[in-house]
Amino acid sequence: MPAFERLQETYGEDLALVAVNSGEDEASVAGFLEENGYTFPVVLDPEYAVSSLYPTEGIPYTVVIGTDGKVASIQLGAGDADAMYEHYCELIDGLLAA
Repeated sequence: MPAFERLQETYGEDLALVAVNSGEDEASVAGFLEENGYTFPVVLDPEYAVSSLYPTEGIPYTVVIGTDGKVASIQLGAGDADAMYEHYCELIDGLLAA
């Protein structure tokens, strides 16, 4: 999630970043976001409706969608925030240049 915050700061309006929280209540999510200073939007999926649309055995599950509306990349799991940031920057830069 730190990588997502940095991406939002770096790309601003050129990036539409939306996180989906599955199964947790609004108060817990809001507290976590505030405690960590995350400002990107997070939608709640308490009944796992959105999550059921994406076939995965784990979380986090990141889907990068290009400006053409097509899935450009799927990332299962997370690594070091700096490495994830660089990885996503490469993907986003490539999509924005296309």
